[in-house]
Amino acid sequence: MDKWLSISQLSEVTGIPETTVRRYTNKFINYFRFEKRSRGKKFHPDSVEVLNRIAALYADDYEAIEIENALAKDFPIGVGEEKEETTKQPPVKSIEQQFNEFKEQQERFNRELLNQMQEQQDYIKNSLDKRDKALMNTVNEMQETRKLLAASQEKEEANKKRWWRFWKKKHK
Repeated sequence: MDKWLSISQLSEVTGIPETTVRRYTNKFINYFRFEKRSRGKKFHPDSVEVLNRIAALYADDYEAIEIENALAKDFPIGVGEEKEETTKQPPVKSIEQQFNEFKEQQERFNRELLNQMQEQQDYIKNSLDKRDKALMNTVNEMQETRKLLAASQEKEEANKKRWWRFWKKKHK
């Protein structure tokens, strides 16, 4: 079995900078056999030949479309079709798993949002209750003060008899 190569290993073997190897592999992905692994893609050793051909064509001032046509002639896309299809399309389980993770994340977010809204409602209700109690206390105090004022005014008026009334009450 051949040893599959990473981007950095391809760069070392071909002498092409890593960033350029990445650009070539992304731009002309159909001409590379690769496997997706846990830490990125691993390319088949045949990829070295394809990379060297792409680099040579760019060195000869070919455009991307011309390089695509040249690669189509030199390296048929159909090589290793089974492997290519399985690596290009993510497995259905992976998509389903991603959807489930997104769904769980969304549900968590919704629960947090609902909790936050409930806390806000409770805070607003408590604030309004405190304000209402303070207002009622103030109103009650004002009424008591008015009653006391009215009572003291009545008392004052009762004590403040006019001098002629003083005589009238005695003569009766």
